[in-house]
Amino acid sequence: MFKSMNLIAALSGFMLGEQAANITECAVRIVHIPTGITAPCQNEWSQHQNKVSAMAVLQSRLDQLEMARKARMNAEHTKSLTGVSWGNQIRTHVLHVCLK
Repeated sequence: MFKSMNLIAALSGFMLGEQAANITECAVRIVHIPTGITAPCQNEWSQHQNKVSAMAVLQSRLDQLEMARKARMNAEHTKSLTGVSWGNQIRTHVLHVCLK
């Protein structure tokens, strides 16, 4: 799933408490190329921790997209089913005992 994505990791981010001379490149933005979904993250001091967080956000967004696709396919399938009317049933069950 993550083979076709682009990692843009060299974003400079200003963390609180830093001086202007100590700019760190800690922000990360991951782009999933087939869908165009982006997942930026600049919450942590470490670029590695931000990458892990961004990957988790991207995975969550891709899972939501997959769930929506499956729900849409299920709705289309349900719409295509015919109604239960006379002659469309598969089996008929007799629920009483036949006494002779």
